[in-house]
Amino acid sequence: MNAIERAIAVVSPQRALRRVQARHAIEAMDGTSSGYSGGKSTRINSEWFPTLNSADKDTLQDLDVLRARSRSLLRENGWAEGLVSTLVDHVVGLGIKPQAKVDAKLAGISPEEKREYEAAAESAFKLWVPHADITLKLDFYELQQLSARSKFTDGEYFHRIVHLDELRMQQRGAAYSTALEIIDPDRVKSPRGNVEQLGNGNVIKHGIEFDRFGAPVAFWVLKTHPNDIGGFARGYSEDDFIRVPASSMVHGFDVLRPGQTRGVPLLAPVLNTFHQQSRLATFHLVAAQVAACYSLWITSENPAGLLGATDTTLNAKGQREEKIEPGVIRRARPGESIQAFSPNHPHTSFFELAQFNSREISSAAGVTYEQAFKDFTKTTFSGGRLAQLVSQKFYKRQQGREARVLGQRIYTEVIREAWLAEDLPVRMSMKSAKARHFFMANWAGPAYGYVDPVKEVQASRMAIAAGLSTHARECAATGEDWEEVFEQLQKEQQRAAELGLKLEVAGELIITEPHEPAPSDDGDTEDEDERDESERDLDRVEKAA
Repeated sequence: MNAIERAIAVVSPQRALRRVQARHAIEAMDGTSSGYSGGKSTRINSEWFPTLNSADKDTLQDLDVLRARSRSLLRENGWAEGLVSTLVDHVVGLGIKPQAKVDAKLAGISPEEKREYEAAAESAFKLWVPHADITLKLDFYELQQLSARSKFTDGEYFHRIVHLDELRMQQRGAAYSTALEIIDPDRVKSPRGNVEQLGNGNVIKHGIEFDRFGAPVAFWVLKTHPNDIGGFARGYSEDDFIRVPASSMVHGFDVLRPGQTRGVPLLAPVLNTFHQQSRLATFHLVAAQVAACYSLWITSENPAGLLGATDTTLNAKGQREEKIEPGVIRRARPGESIQAFSPNHPHTSFFELAQFNSREISSAAGVTYEQAFKDFTKTTFSGGRLAQLVSQKFYKRQQGREARVLGQRIYTEVIREAWLAEDLPVRMSMKSAKARHFFMANWAGPAYGYVDPVKEVQASRMAIAAGLSTHARECAATGEDWEEVFEQLQKEQQRAAELGLKLEVAGELIITEPHEPAPSDDGDTEDEDERDESERDLDRVEKAA
C-alpha cells in the first residue's frame, strides 16, 4: 500500500483493500506492473499482497507462536519427533570431535614437536569433555546433541561460558575451570519491550544488545524461565536479568537473511502442513474404528415409537437402548424400517496425500524423503545411495557451522587454559604472533557408514593412489582419526609378529620399518660399487655351480 492507502486503512480497511486491488488491476492492464507473471495481480492471486519487511519484522513478531507450535508438534507427533531425531543423529551423532591441527612451518616448530603438541592438546580436551556441563548431567558431545535439537526445534541455542573457582573445580574433579550453561531461548528477552534504545547508542532487540555496527555486545538473560513453576507473574525489571557479555556467550542459529537477530524453527514453513496431516491421520483412524463397528439405525413413522418391545431397555439417562443378538430373527413393527450406518472416510486417497505432504516436509527440513521418514520401501539400491549423498550435503553444512560456532570457540577456551596450566609442550609466550597457530583443529562428524562397502573402499583407495584424497580425509569420512588408525595398525602388526602370526592385509599395503637417511657422498662411492660388483660375481658363480 502507498501512503494514501495506509491512511484509508486506519479508518476503513475494506475500502483500502478495494483500492489496492483496483490499482493493481489497472497496472496489469496498462503494463506498468512487473515484467514477471508472479508480480502481476490476477484472479488467482488477487488476495496475495505480501509486504517488504526486514528480517526481524518478518520473524520476531511470530517467533513465540512458531516455537510453541514447533515444540507441541514434537511432543505430540511421532513423525516430527522422529524427523528431528534423525537430523540430530546424522549431524552430531556421538559428537563432532576435534583433531588438533598445527602448521609446523607457521608455528615455527619441528614435525616431532608438532606431533607431540597435537597429542597433548587432544588429551587435554578429552580430559575436559566429561566436565563440560555446569550441571554435570551431560558431557560436551551430549551438549552438542542438545544444541542441535534446540536449533532444529526452536531455531537457535545459547551457551554461557562460565569459569569455576578452585573449590568448585575440586568438588567436580575437573582439571580446567571452563564450563558451559545451556540457556533456554525463552530466557533471552529485552527488559523493557522488544526493542530498547540505550543512552550509549546501543540497542537491545529481543534480548540481544547490539552496537552501532550491528555486532552483538551482550545478551540479557532472565534468571529463571518466564513460564516456570513459581516464575514471573507480571512485568520484568532489570533485577530479573543477567547481562552476559558477548565474549561469554555462544549463540548458534542459521542466518537466512541479512540483519537477522534470532533463529527460526526448522519446520516453520511446514508447521501447518504437519499439523493438518496429523489431524487427517486421526480422522482417518477414527473413521476406520467406526467402520469396524456394525451399527443399525431404526426409524419409525409410528408416533408411539417402540413402546411394548421386549428387547428395549433404558439407560441411566432414560434413553432407549436396542440390542442385536446373534441367531435372533425379529419382525419390524408396522411403520418401522432398519438402515445400516456406513461411515465414509475423510479422504479416499489418504496415503497418497500423506506422502505428498511428507515430501514437502522433508524438503523444508533439507533432506530427502527417505532419510527424513526412514521409508525405504520403494527405494532401489542406487536410489538409496543417491538419497544419502543428497542429505549428506545438509548434514555437512550443519556440521561445519557447529564446528565453527560452538566447537572451535570452546576448543580455544580449553586449550588456552591448558596452555596456562603448562599441560602443553609449548615453549613460547601466548602473546607471541605465532601462538594463534596452536589453537586450530579439524572437526570430524559421525560416520555415515557404507552403502556398498566393497565399492566405496575401493573408491577411497583409488582416490588416495591418484592423489585426489588423503588417509586423513578418508578416515574422517568414517568418523576416525587417521593417526589413531595408523598407530593401532602398527600395534596389531607388532603384536602379531611377536606371536608368530602373519596378518592378512588386503591390497598392496606395505608397512616398512623406519630407516636412517642415506649416507652422504664421502668419496668412497667407487670402492663400494666395486665391492657390490664382486659380491654379485660370487653369487653368479655359486648359482652356476
